Amino acid sequence: MEDTTIERFIKQIKQDPHFQKLYKKTETEYKNSKKNDELYFWILFFSNIQEEKKPFTKSQMIKSLIYRISLFYNRIWHTVKIRHSSKWWNQITKRIFLGALPLKNHRKKMCQDNIKVVLSMVEDFERRKNFIATPVNKVMWEELGIENYQISVPDFNPLKLDAIYDGVSIVNRSISEKKNIYIHCKAGKSRSAAIVLSYLSTYGKFDFYQALHIIKERRSIIQLKGKMKNLLLFYHIYGLVHNDQEQHLNFLLQYCKLH
Repeated sequence: MEDTTIERFIKQIKQDPHFQKLYKKTETEYKNSKKNDELYFWILFFSNIQEEKKPFTKSQMIKSLIYRISLFYNRIWHTVKIRHSSKWWNQITKRIFLGALPLKNHRKKMCQDNIKVVLSMVEDFERRKNFIATPVNKVMWEELGIENYQISVPDFNPLKLDAIYDGVSIVNRSISEKKNIYIHCKAGKSRSAAIVLSYLSTYGKFDFYQALHIIKERRSIIQLKGKMKNLLLFYHIYGLVHNDQEQHLNFLLQYCKLH
């Protein structure tokens, strides 16, 4: 019987002492995680590869300043409707809504859209009340009977694989339970759009670029530059585990060669 693509991938990487060591490290981490999901194993494996080259991150003070300037600009942008596409959020599929940081005055409309789950792809400081706006926090969501999950990820940086995995898992569970979900970051352009793209191109059964086209068509302001590398990597890891297709094997082998 011919080996599956994932079996061939394992054989290939074990020929390299460095990747064999990473594989054993991943086995230990996976066992300790007590998760029963092969996809998660490979997310850990490729995260370990990336961990060897940690990216530069901005200081908290700089991030806070950039956030406030950006939020102020975002409010002006949507208030004066500079462009037709400047809605605070857009409906992407029957149950998926993608948009900016929900503010106190948005709660009524959220309830009208029958939102049952909110996924917040922001850091803690982004949800605090400030002189520009009052973002909806977890307590406010709970008062409305809406589930709220937060994955703390910094803006202007690529999303880590484990954050993509966690976000996509929450979206997939919500869709499976037939619940409308609102996915947001600060502006609804990058971090949250990345999660929607990763869901649609995996559990949503769309091709990666087809999913990207769908999102751009419904929310034209998305900006994924700088995040595409890990989004493509997640897409191919999922494909290796679930689809047994040659394209995913080739992509991941090439990725390993470059790292």
